[in-house]
Amino acid sequence: MKFKHLATIFSIIGIGFLVGGLIDYQKTVEFLENAIVVSGEVTEIQKIRRADGPVYKPVIRYTDHTGKQREFVANYATNPPAYFEGEILEVLYDPNDPEYPLHVRVNDGFGRWLRPVGLSVFGGFFLLVVGFASYLYRKGGEVKFGKQPESPQDGYDF
Repeated sequence: MKFKHLATIFSIIGIGFLVGGLIDYQKTVEFLENAIVVSGEVTEIQKIRRADGPVYKPVIRYTDHTGKQREFVANYATNPPAYFEGEILEVLYDPNDPEYPLHVRVNDGFGRWLRPVGLSVFGGFFLLVVGFASYLYRKGGEVKFGKQPESPQDGYDF
């Protein structure tokens, strides 16, 4: 596969992730404009085994605006656990969303901004790799950083 084709593919992927991050950012802002803040309690910490070690997701119970108790699992996992059982925290949900039990979030920076920031950073990384690879390609595949050693005076190259 030629470099230009590969660079185009990586650029499209990077731009796609950036656009996805921007769209998700806009959705998050709209969600926060309509969201209700209620108190929730961590009822359980789910342990998820992975090859690189365990991660933990909190299960959170809250009462919605109709008085119905609901429970959800946070959409991210951490190691060490971000919360402990019995911890009280703020929960955000949009009461106008017919699926709001599916769109509940913990009211912290990590829970609100993980996806839009993650997508944008990933897209930026792809574009940075394409930019650096394009720079190398234009330079003939070699880049020299810093001061280069001079060749020997006597004509011998050891």
